[in-house]
Amino acid sequence: MINIDKGISIILHDWLNVGKDELIHFITDEAHLKEAEAISRWAYGADAVLKTTILNSQLVQKGEVIESMTDIFCKENVIIGATDFSFITTNAIQTAVRHGARFLSLPLSCSDGTSLLENDFIQMDSQVTYRDARRILNVMRGAKSVHVTTGKGTDLYFDIEGRTPGYFNGKAGRKGLIGSSSFEVFVAPNEDKTNGVLYLDASFGYIGLVENTVKVIF
Repeated sequence: MINIDKGISIILHDWLNVGKDELIHFITDEAHLKEAEAISRWAYGADAVLKTTILNSQLVQKGEVIESMTDIFCKENVIIGATDFSFITTNAIQTAVRHGARFLSLPLSCSDGTSLLENDFIQMDSQVTYRDARRILNVMRGAKSVHVTTGKGTDLYFDIEGRTPGYFNGKAGRKGLIGSSSFEVFVAPNEDKTNGVLYLDASFGYIGLVENTVKVIF
């Protein structure tokens, strides 16, 4: 575990490359006031300009309050979505990055009660994760489908023809970039061409492990 101040320093300095006089918009909810205080301390020491918006978490999930901030977002350098619910896919964020903003999705809640900013994984070397991601991306770019199997019986085919894979490694240090506080390679499958069986026995976001394996047929 690391302390929250060190965590926020990694996010703002290493991942987002925030410079002097840049405008940071930190959007969080009522559950994360200590993180809001930590970013305020960092911004003061780095001569950055900080605007903090504290929303009701349920309003974030509905989405309308985020979309209403589109014009504001387009005038900002860095936007950090540090609420319980991610809004990385909203039209407001897509519009803002087209206008040169950079966005980091930073959902802060963990199922063990800690803050994401206290977790060691954010200290990972982004260059190492990029090299690992590149190897997987090279395979996925030449593929038309993905076949997933597990020992419990999952046997799924995802059609990815025409879809472009991408990766997240926390970094969003240049204009027009979107980042996420995760280290992953991803691709969106064609929505109506998934076939097979899924045996779901893993964790469910913010809830934890499922009590019993669930069988889902596609």
